[in-house]
Amino acid sequence: TINARLPQASLANNPAQMQAGIRPPGMLPGLGGPMALADDDDDDEPLAKKPRLDDGSLLPEETWAQKHPMPIAVIVQVNLGADAVAANIPQIIPMEVSVRMKVQDLKAMLAPKVAAAGVNLANMKLKAPGPGYILKNPHSLAFYNLAPGNMIELSRKTRGGR
Repeated sequence: TINARLPQASLANNPAQMQAGIRPPGMLPGLGGPMALADDDDDDEPLAKKPRLDDGSLLPEETWAQKHPMPIAVIVQVNLGADAVAANIPQIIPMEVSVRMKVQDLKAMLAPKVAAAGVNLANMKLKAPGPGYILKNPHSLAFYNLAPGNMIELSRKTRGGR
């Protein structure tokens, strides 16, 4: 047969070479057979790509709103690259907002401040601190448990890598 002519066939059948530490391909030291690998079933699942909002790490929206009845100070970090620098837009915009405010209303407040960089409501992306939740328009800031002093990252939405 063809296997008899291959070099590993002679290694596998020669006990003197096996004792000398020479193993055919696929034989790992101390594991006994060909391709004998330790299989750890605990880590077979891939890691989650995005943080999930329903994992119980956030307080309910109403509870958070009751905890913060007064407007909170948040810091918006502007990451628009060269367009923002050319348009003289500050890198940090401090704002005072209610946690009951919807994300779309916050975007409307920010739009005139970043319009010179070519960013409008439709292509504005806001990202929350911590696990990096992308803030969705219909939700309130309380939904994402934004606290006083939190930093929100403002960037441009990209579609298809552009």
